[in-house]
Amino acid sequence: MCRVPHRCAHQTRYVLPSALLLLPVALLLLLGLALTNVIVLAQPGTGGKGDYYPLLPGTRWDFRVKVGEEVKGSITEVVAAIETINNVSLARVETQVDGKVLNSEHLRVAKDGVYRHRFGGLEIKVPVPVLRYPVKANDSWEYTTTVGPQQIKGKVTTRFEEVQVPAGKFKALLTEIHGEAEGQKVRANIWFAEGVGKVKQTLDFGAVQISLELEKFTLGRAQH
Repeated sequence: MCRVPHRCAHQTRYVLPSALLLLPVALLLLLGLALTNVIVLAQPGTGGKGDYYPLLPGTRWDFRVKVGEEVKGSITEVVAAIETINNVSLARVETQVDGKVLNSEHLRVAKDGVYRHRFGGLEIKVPVPVLRYPVKANDSWEYTTTVGPQQIKGKVTTRFEEVQVPAGKFKALLTEIHGEAEGQKVRANIWFAEGVGKVKQTLDFGAVQISLELEKFTLGRAQH
């Protein structure tokens, strides 16, 4: 436990964003089970109509990080590259703080959804959906998957609602995730807006809620 007040404040400002990203249980609970066959070599989303997670190279989301109601710092997610792994075209999304890469994940867009294939350099045994297309309210799916030695399971439900963040007001699809890993339960919510992607995310971690709120969005460009 930190016993020096000014040092505690400094540590909270810079450690919490990275801690949020490095918690395997918390982040892997954002996965859902793939229930149907998907299209190999599908191209990343382009930010058009019906696209709730654009994954063009250079696409960037700048978020502020809050613990409870207090702003503690900022964090960025960026589509760093399109890579081919195991003959599948994947968007590598990096999480950065002050330009330093803390973590990465690999995502793919298919006609029936956005799938996560890798997280933190680990292969996800069965690629699982972050979203299911076409998006709709009152959709739900349960999942069980394995990443490294850890088994993750839970349930996702969806609905539409307006959400206000520093970047503006959005009509967003809210995905509510209730999950469990190795006996630890976690609840997370993610709001996705059409043509923008993730605009807000909350994570209930014990008695503390950590949230990311979009401050700025930049759409990338297709590779030629």
